[in-house]
Amino acid sequence: NRLVHLFLTNFPDATDLFFIDDDVGWDATAVVRLLEAGDDVVAGVYPHKQDKRSFPVDLEAVRGGDIVEVDGLVQASNVPAGFLRIRRSVIEKIAFDSPIYMEPQADGSMVTVRDVFQMGRIGDRWYGEDVYFCRRLAEAGIKIWVDPTFTFTHTGRKQWQHGTLADAIADWRVKRK
Repeated sequence: NRLVHLFLTNFPDATDLFFIDDDVGWDATAVVRLLEAGDDVVAGVYPHKQDKRSFPVDLEAVRGGDIVEVDGLVQASNVPAGFLRIRRSVIEKIAFDSPIYMEPQADGSMVTVRDVFQMGRIGDRWYGEDVYFCRRLAEAGIKIWVDPTFTFTHTGRKQWQHGTLADAIADWRVKRK
């Protein structure tokens, strides 16, 4: 929320907000490709920090069970925010409808911040800010797209790399048949 606030107030001419987690490794061309994508919200999805290959993403399916794919991008209902590009118009729309809170600054002053990335309970389950943000996008009719071709590493106790999300999708399609 603090980054969204800074983006909206300090960079009025910026067209895109990009989140990149510091424990994700990626090729520099991935940033350029997300910026060149024409869609409002586009992500790259890195693997979970585990030995078994899996990715923290929920893909949208069409009737018949296959995923929604357009121009090499796949549609998702949930993505992590660790490699995510969002157009300014989307941030402004979501921020306008978000609750506000006051946040203290280093100089002792207070600033009004929009709670764009909320977290908390939905039913009996706790969800992080990524899931809440994706739900807000869906409620606003904004689609989330993923470029599945990026190769990422995800670093923790060790470094995980399990190919690409596209590899995982191809394996899933083979197993479905």
